[in-house]
Amino acid sequence: MRRLLIATILISLLLGACGKTLTSGKTEVTFWHGLSGPLGDTLNEMIMEFNREHEDIEVVANPISSYTALSQKLMASIQAKKQPDIAQVFESWASKYIESGVLASL
Repeated sequence: MRRLLIATILISLLLGACGKTLTSGKTEVTFWHGLSGPLGDTLNEMIMEFNREHEDIEVVANPISSYTALSQKLMASIQAKKQPDIAQVFESWASKYIESGVLASL
């Protein structure tokens, strides 16, 4: 299960590596999520490992306090056209993002 989670996150990060390029030459990828506690700690460890292994990409995690807050913040950022490069979402939220035109078919 952990390998599947790691693989999914890494693939998402690689596919979503369309963030802004910093003056250092690194591409910064913003990632919003709602994980905390042990899962949040594991995610942070995986992000640190990814950043160490990919010197040209810097993933910047932004944990949001709750899934409700994450959903609301995502919708507001979409309307303002300032959404993150990657965000944790649930399938039940998908219709909102499809209607907004921000989900890409992979």
